[in-house]
Amino acid sequence: LAPRALSSGSQESHDIIVLIRDQGNPIDEVLTTELVGDLLTAGLQPNQIMRMTNFSDNESYWTLLPWFLAVAEKDVTAQWYLFLEPESKVDVGAFAEFVATLDASEPHFIGNACKDMKAAITHHYRLGLQYPFLPSGFLLSSTLMASTVGYLKTHRMGNDFQIDVAHELASFFDKRLQVQIQHTDRFCSHDVSFDDDEASSSSSSS
Repeated sequence: LAPRALSSGSQESHDIIVLIRDQGNPIDEVLTTELVGDLLTAGLQPNQIMRMTNFSDNESYWTLLPWFLAVAEKDVTAQWYLFLEPESKVDVGAFAEFVATLDASEPHFIGNACKDMKAAITHHYRLGLQYPFLPSGFLLSSTLMASTVGYLKTHRMGNDFQIDVAHELASFFDKRLQVQIQHTDRFCSHDVSFDDDEASSSSSSS
């Protein structure tokens, strides 16, 4: 992915920002360091990569929505926001080709979609809702990111206990913004080796 950057006032705008949801434990540190190294080698610039542990007061950021607000306060913006787990892998070239086919002015929420086969208490017994497999990563357009931040700034966030962050995020988008995840096999969930058309993968099978 070409690390194109445009300056606009006090902000720097990129094609893509990668956000890694690392949580500070030793395994995450090893995996995240390797992932960051791979991304830099592939051509991304350091300010295109944001680790969750590099944000202050990040205790609640693992639930994602509070992290969105913190990201919006940074002086770097992007057309696309790619959220990864420490164990995620990215074929940057394939990813660049994929996002080139998309329109960031549309409210895109893209990933490897999962769906419950049976009702589960951890998902509030809700069937039919598709949600991202987080180790494969998920992608938000700048338009959806802006809409999400705008909503969060004008509505009080609840303090509900969360078990499955991916399901809660998909439920938020569905209920509050009327946006559903768009499934693509480009966000795969098997071994780190990539097929020609895969852009993101997890290092463990689902």
